[in-house]
Amino acid sequence: LDRVSAAAVFVASSYLVGTIANVSARFFLDTASKRFVRPNLIWLFAKDKLPPVAATACSSLPLDEQASVAVDKAYSDALDATFAGGTSQIETEVVKRRTTGRLVRSALIPASVLVTVLADSMFSSWLTRTLVGALAVVVVYFALLLIYAFAEVTVFQEALNRTEFDLIVA
Repeated sequence: LDRVSAAAVFVASSYLVGTIANVSARFFLDTASKRFVRPNLIWLFAKDKLPPVAATACSSLPLDEQASVAVDKAYSDALDATFAGGTSQIETEVVKRRTTGRLVRSALIPASVLVTVLADSMFSSWLTRTLVGALAVVVVYFALLLIYAFAEVTVFQEALNRTEFDLIVA
């Protein structure tokens, strides 16, 4: 019975740590991506596909807050239109690409822990370990942020592969 209790505590703790890691990664990546990176990357890679309202709000990089809100609305409208009445093939592609973004987001905490442990094992001085570990976590964060935002751009582009979207936003 003691081993069963220990196993139950281990499983419960694992789920709790996983949930906290996932919620934290979602907060850190989604917030920064939505406000800063995703609108700029959408403008950079898909500006010709933006609806007229969003396209006129965007003039150059980096986008101001009004333009970012317009691009984010176009992103949300494209996803809503896809799931409201898109073909099953396009809907399946969008779901696959969103899953890719979730996997990238889920890698944030484990990758940060990994580079911290590596930095800790590579250097003897506590100051060097701390500085290198902190720098490595920042680099991992920004790398995953860019990958995550680019995954969102591909979701947007796939959602725009429907003719009905043009009718909805026109």
